[in-house]
Amino acid sequence: METISALISFSIAYFAMKAYKLTGNKSLMYLYFGFSVLGAGMITRVIASTYIALLLRELEIRIKNLIFTISIIYGLMRTIAYILFTLAYVHRAKIEIEQEAVTATIIPIILNPYFELVEMTLLIYVTAQAAINFIESRNVNSMLIFAGFTLILISHIAFMFSIIISQMYILAHLIQLVGFTCMLLMLIKVGRGR
Repeated sequence: METISALISFSIAYFAMKAYKLTGNKSLMYLYFGFSVLGAGMITRVIASTYIALLLRELEIRIKNLIFTISIIYGLMRTIAYILFTLAYVHRAKIEIEQEAVTATIIPIILNPYFELVEMTLLIYVTAQAAINFIESRNVNSMLIFAGFTLILISHIAFMFSIIISQMYILAHLIQLVGFTCMLLMLIKVGRGR
């Protein structure tokens, strides 16, 4: 399932770059980099998890250290991706402020709760900015972005609960997949409209 999410993340990155080349909007460039890093992090985790599963058959030496290292790497990559998403909205807010001034804002296998908290904090900001954008523009594209980031935030909350209730881990991945799908739909829609 995470492989599918990674492929969708790369697709979102592709369409964000395509839209950036058409419009020159720097927020789309940050989305491109953010989803590229996020997809790379997911693929890294899939490969690492597969590697760990193969190692468990052979030997059990240093597996905990390897799992911890992989969780740190994956957590850092996701945090970087969410920082890039935040920069997309900070850049957008900066442009709006400048315009206003001219004219008159093992399940879970690899889960680090500290990174989840940082990522949720960043996603709260991004989701709030997406909500503001949706309220201001009231169009389908901004609704899909708002829905996508809201679902990604909810998925991280579910990941946190998966520490207590292991079934939440699968649910979190499903919610994340739907969130990425919303983003992809919006970018495909924008790409076809131009």
